[in-house]
Amino acid sequence: EYYAYRGFAHAGRQFTGAGARVACQMQSIDELRHYQTETHALSHYNKYFNGLHSPQHMFDRVWYLSVPKSFFEDAYTGGPFEFLTAVSFSFEYVLTNLLFVPFMSGAAHNGDMSTVTFGFSAQSDESRHMTLGIECIKFMLEQDPDNVPIVQGWIDKWFWRGYRLLSIVAMMQDYMQPNRVMN
Repeated sequence: EYYAYRGFAHAGRQFTGAGARVACQMQSIDELRHYQTETHALSHYNKYFNGLHSPQHMFDRVWYLSVPKSFFEDAYTGGPFEFLTAVSFSFEYVLTNLLFVPFMSGAAHNGDMSTVTFGFSAQSDESRHMTLGIECIKFMLEQDPDNVPIVQGWIDKWFWRGYRLLSIVAMMQDYMQPNRVMN
């Protein structure tokens, strides 16, 4: 979420048009709120699990985070249009809603109501994020026919990278829930 926040803030500063600029800045604010909410949620688990007191230490050393770190670092360094294709379209528009309902349902079955509350709050944000993704793709394709192979290459690349990223969440849903009523 933090890399998404930084990426959208950066992309928003690059656009001269008010619509894209404001949309990116609003999504940046949403992503920052998500990051802060997730960081705050860790504080509740800190008294039960050792190591959650230092998010930066955990961020640098937890092997499980290497896939999302790689995804968002690569998207962030790809430029504003590739970033929007990667995150707003391939990740937000195409893939995340496939996991939202089962993820929240699994959390509820396991008594994690804070995740459910946050998930329903974030889902309204996701609808705005999806709109930015599809409009960005539409805008790039309408500008020049030569953009079609470039955008198609980005979609192919980032769809499969996003698919691999979401497989981490799927694995957590399948194997890491204490009360596995859904698998």
